[in-house]
Amino acid sequence: MSEDGSYGLRPDSVYTVRFGKEEDEATGTFRGYAVIGSETAVVIESDRRILYIPAAAIVCMALVEQAPDRKQNAANDIYYG
Repeated sequence: MSEDGSYGLRPDSVYTVRFGKEEDEATGTFRGYAVIGSETAVVIESDRRILYIPAAAIVCMALVEQAPDRKQNAANDIYYG
């Protein structure tokens, strides 16, 4: 939770993400969002590779290590274009 009481994914924080029908798991640093076709994906850097996980495939995200608080863009600031 940020100082203003809002929740959201914070860049540079470390998360464990469970995703997919088989509930695969990855732990890595949240880098931001990306658009793949018409879907929004969460971008996680894990073991020197970048994972683009479609938001609809995420089952659970657990915060492992929180990055320092800094000004965060609104969730609707994703660029589609």
